[in-house]
Amino acid sequence: MTLLVHNILPFSNVEGIGNRCSVFLQGCDIRCVYCHNPETIALKSKDATLYEVEELANQILAYMPFIRGVTVSGGEPTIQAEGVKALFELLKPHGLTCYVDTNGFFLYEKIEPLIELTDKFLFDIKGSGIGLKELCFAKKTMPELNRNFDNLKLLLEMDKVEEVRLVCINNFYDIDETVSKICNTIKNYPVVLLKLIRVHLRGTKSKYITNSDIPSKKRMLELEVLANKLGIHKTKVIL
Repeated sequence: MTLLVHNILPFSNVEGIGNRCSVFLQGCDIRCVYCHNPETIALKSKDATLYEVEELANQILAYMPFIRGVTVSGGEPTIQAEGVKALFELLKPHGLTCYVDTNGFFLYEKIEPLIELTDKFLFDIKGSGIGLKELCFAKKTMPELNRNFDNLKLLLEMDKVEEVRLVCINNFYDIDETVSKICNTIKNYPVVLLKLIRVHLRGTKSKYITNSDIPSKKRMLELEVLANKLGIHKTKVIL
């Protein structure tokens, strides 16, 4: 069993709770215009490395006892679900927690074995409504609009969600409506963190994002207030 890996960060404290090893897989099933890891989108890349799962697991285990777990990101990890599952099967007996960072557009039934093995998901909501077509699916077939929210609800019911993240961007989707939709979805799960992330140009390679698409700091804080009013008090704004 193999995994196509773009990069490995031995130590990271931004991909879940505690110091974690972050593994960025190659390949993504969507094309967000603001993507800050655009080099991970293509399914193949000369910069990616094909690892045997056992080899990758041994490399991660070498970072113990300095990490609490591993977070598999990308790209979109669920498109290599079988390999990720095999990796987690090797890591969990050593006491490492196993997280997956996902856009949520996966087919639940297809990756159910991985879901059962994963401790927590970091769940990225890319927006809502028809604006998602232009934002993330311009050159790809768009799945059902609500598939990501449907999957989020299923994972919440299983106590599998660590945090929900929304990249806030003007002119593509109704941000207030989307924040409200997220809050209504997670309101009965007070341990789940809601991150509101202001889109920025740094790191992107997109010609489609301009300064007018970037919400002001004031606007971002207003969105946090909206979330608080809707009963979500575990929030974090990233400017």
